[in-house]
Amino acid sequence: MAKRNEMTARLDLLWAEYERLRGEATLARTQMLSNRLTHTRKEAQLHEAEVEEADDQADYFAERVAETATATHVSQEHLAALEARVEGARSDLLVAQSEAVLGEFAAGLRDLALQATAMLAALESTAVHVRQASAWAEQLPATAVAPRDAAAAAMELYIALEALLHDLIDEAGRGQQVASE
Repeated sequence: MAKRNEMTARLDLLWAEYERLRGEATLARTQMLSNRLTHTRKEAQLHEAEVEEADDQADYFAERVAETATATHVSQEHLAALEARVEGARSDLLVAQSEAVLGEFAAGLRDLALQATAMLAALESTAVHVRQASAWAEQLPATAVAPRDAAAAAMELYIALEALLHDLIDEAGRGQQVASE
């Protein structure tokens, strides 16, 4: 139970970090788009000043275009770095979720193997009765078909259930190995 609580706490922390980073990336994307829009507006204003041959305005807007180009470039780099961190946090979260699910799967298989072992023990305790019924059926006259058939069917069912439970225990063990790798 403590391990499950630790895993839940770890998943909660990873989820919170992922959400925090996504929020930062959204803000960074908004800032980058705003910078890009401002840059485009300044380029348009520079072009207008050049067309009107207003050199003093053209110089002013040329400086603003350079400033906004730098701001846009910086915000694009910042966004790219944040998006990489978001993807890393997402990967960490998915790995942790997979580990948690596989841990639960392995625990379920352990429980299943224990239950199958208990069922096998219970089945083996009935084996004495099935063998005794078969032995008594063999002593009956050949005309007592129904009791002989019933004893044979009980023995077949016992053998099939025993094989099935052994297979279930073996498969649960293999499943536990796979889940723990």
